[in-house]
Amino acid sequence: MIIPAFVSTQQCMQCPKKHHRGSILGPVLFNLYVADLQKELDCPCYQYADDTTFFLHTKVADLGTCVNNMNGAISRLGNYSSDSNLALNEYKTKWMLLSTKQMARVHSLQTASVNISCNGENLERVTRTKLLGVHMLELLT
Repeated sequence: MIIPAFVSTQQCMQCPKKHHRGSILGPVLFNLYVADLQKELDCPCYQYADDTTFFLHTKVADLGTCVNNMNGAISRLGNYSSDSNLALNEYKTKWMLLSTKQMARVHSLQTASVNISCNGENLERVTRTKLLGVHMLELLT
């Protein structure tokens, strides 16, 4: 399961007036500001600029537990964002269930009822995404 979570820093951090939006200093300051995020999520996390992607790996039999763990990680992300004066945009946050074609067919994963939520809103499930320029499909084809 991959959750690309997009955290927006607009109007959240006060920077010196000499710092212009879009300069090279912005991403550096942001990365320093959120350097401790991964330990808060308690799952593998990849960050690039203000985009954060985290994932959990599980067996099909443990999918329910994995969903609970993912919802817990998203809740911790929301708390972290709030405590850090950052805005978590649940409308730009999507999730994807990755598997092989055979595994999805045998276990009906493409039609499985899985609810991943953020701030009480169910997140959109996607079948394809682009991660750092790499196109990913849920069936790994």
